[in-house]
Amino acid sequence: MPGGAKPPGLLEGAGSVEAPPGADRPPAGAEPSPDGAPLESLRQILLRDQIARTETLESGLERLERQMRDEGFLARMIAPVLGESIRLKIQEARDEMIEALYPIIGRVVQRAVMEAINDLARSLDAQVKRSFDPGLAWWRVRRRRSGSRPCSPRSTVATTTRAS
Repeated sequence: MPGGAKPPGLLEGAGSVEAPPGADRPPAGAEPSPDGAPLESLRQILLRDQIARTETLESGLERLERQMRDEGFLARMIAPVLGESIRLKIQEARDEMIEALYPIIGRVVQRAVMEAINDLARSLDAQVKRSFDPGLAWWRVRRRRSGSRPCSPRSTVATTTRAS
């Protein structure tokens, strides 16, 4: 080499390169070459670490693919991040969020108020129908004429039926 430059990758002061322990035998699962070709053996020795790393990466990739197909796993992984990002977005752009949610929330509130009003109307209607019952009105008139204490006709009917 001109000027005493060393090729890249050689360490200074390294006289000889020692083979790693077990380098004289092929890696586990590697088939020896049928004709004993030293080139195949050398390839196995040199690529042993890369082959092991590739197998590890492939198994990790398969695991990730299984997880990506699992919707429950994805939901569990995204939920905390999504919830926090929504909170931050609401704090940063409150007016924009209100404008976006108003149509939905407005309809929900409107429906809840309408249901409450309908329930009130049904309750009032039932009370009015009970209070204007002709039999009940006749009973009140009779009670007032007779001068007896006011009580409900239903309680009178219930006590007379139990007593008999």
